[in-house]
Amino acid sequence: MKPVYFKNNGLSFRQFKTECNNILVCTKRDTNELSPVGITAQLISDFENKVKNLDLLLTHAVEKAEVKKITLERNELINILKEDVDIIQSQLSIAFEKGTNAYDVIFSRSISGKKIAEFVNACAEFKNVLLLNADLAATYYVTAEKIADFSQKVEQLILLHEKKESAVKNFKTNAYERSKEREAVYKLLNYISSVAQSYWKRKNPVYYAQYNISRRSIAKKSALDNES
Repeated sequence: MKPVYFKNNGLSFRQFKTECNNILVCTKRDTNELSPVGITAQLISDFENKVKNLDLLLTHAVEKAEVKKITLERNELINILKEDVDIIQSQLSIAFEKGTNAYDVIFSRSISGKKIAEFVNACAEFKNVLLLNADLAATYYVTAEKIADFSQKVEQLILLHEKKESAVKNFKTNAYERSKEREAVYKLLNYISSVAQSYWKRKNPVYYAQYNISRRSIAKKSALDNES
């Protein structure tokens, strides 16, 4: 089942954090009035700590950049190996021609058009066959040095592919965890806003409006800045 990510209630991350900080300013100002209805100094402190931690959740940008870097390295190596495979297949086309060897399927088919995971596996298989038939390959100028170089590239490709898959998995897992953290902050934000608005609704319409997290206008924010 595909995970559902919290979208900051339709706000950008910065807008979401601004809403949180605006409510924090209000609650700190109104602590004495709101404590009897549950918006205590401890709750406000907990909320403030969660809001401060929101900036730590931006590390997804670094993780995303790392995934992109690994992907570029892997794809560059794939292009190099595609050329190597094409050349080696051409050189050994006679040695492994159809019907003359148990490995003819490997050397008579194109593997360059395969999907990435399949290409990685095919390269590993190709490498193993070369190693097992190094003497035969050498007679067609696919030397031991060339096979060693090819094998090293294949091993590097396998590592990069595994690293990419792991990085993507971690990114998705961490993204989901960050989403849950933001959602928890929003639920607390919404709770504080709801209780505070209920308290101020008839006592002070201006304060009531300042706790509105869905339609806070620039004018209201300016009024709040003047109050603090």
